[in-house]
Amino acid sequence: MPYNVTVAELFKAAALTPHGPVRWRDHVIENRPGVYAVAIVPRADDDCAPIDVNYLSDAIKARWIPGQPVIYIGRTRRPLSRRIREFYRHVHGNPRPHRGGQDLLLLNCPGWLYWSPTENPTLAEDEMIEYFWERVRRFPFANRIRSARVRNH
Repeated sequence: MPYNVTVAELFKAAALTPHGPVRWRDHVIENRPGVYAVAIVPRADDDCAPIDVNYLSDAIKARWIPGQPVIYIGRTRRPLSRRIREFYRHVHGNPRPHRGGQDLLLLNCPGWLYWSPTENPTLAEDEMIEYFWERVRRFPFANRIRSARVRNH
């Protein structure tokens, strides 16, 4: 049986505390760099109910992990509020402004955004993705770029 990684566990793996959440597309006020995660649960320690993704293309649906609350992990060296605004206005299929994670824009379910400022977002993201990989043996649904630590998996 697959292990479900909660938002709380994910941030703890990077020695961070999650801020938020806010509903997907709600404004985030944070001017420091950091990491963020998109989840389908409103509480950081929740598991999730099944989500119907049968409307997705077969290629995208193949990356869906049933029961997994975390669907994307990201980072930015710029202000978190700026990067998250870019994500919100991204159009699926475009190369900019936020191609990473864009497949979550196709989902028809509520989303929640969690974040944490950190001076080393690259290391924190690597730790979070590595933690996820070690427990699930897959990457979160919308992550395509792999952590440097688990790149060869």
